[in-house]
Amino acid sequence: MREPLKLGAILLVITTICAGLLGFINNLTAPVIKLGRQETQNQAVKKLLPDVETVKEIEVTDQDKITTAFITYKGSDYTGSVIKVYPEGYGGSIELLVGILPEGKVAGIQVLSHQETPGLGANMDKEDFKEQFPGKQTPIVVNKMNPSENEIMAITGATITSKGVADGVNLAAEYVQSHQEEWQKGDAQ
Repeated sequence: MREPLKLGAILLVITTICAGLLGFINNLTAPVIKLGRQETQNQAVKKLLPDVETVKEIEVTDQDKITTAFITYKGSDYTGSVIKVYPEGYGGSIELLVGILPEGKVAGIQVLSHQETPGLGANMDKEDFKEQFPGKQTPIVVNKMNPSENEIMAITGATITSKGVADGVNLAAEYVQSHQEEWQKGDAQ
């Protein structure tokens, strides 16, 4: 009877030490991971709207699927915005940056993270899909064949993902349209 208690106590000590080490390592690496994600995000913003001098980051609290707006200026001139939006795809939420120019056209998109099916929905991160968005006026509609002016071609086998990305772009454009006047005045808050 004493032997199982002894083994249980040893196992408890080992698991407690391992849990403590995991917590310690997590605390060490969390700031580095956060910094890396921030740098990736900053590079994506610069890629979407490269000709800017100032970027004002605004936390968005009144929207369910939008968390952050990056308002860009060159001098005192508003040059566009990049919106971080979380539309739903087939595999869950997609973390997406959408660049919108002052005239309301899409500057481009950058996918930050997703859980889409490799070889299908994950193809949204490929250039041939992403390059369909720049210059489009919203609302953008997904078409399976021969897209017209404000349509994009769906990813083969991943229509839900394609529609999710288009919905995210449209949501970002609506948000920009509702706030652009104040941003053009320099009131990015």
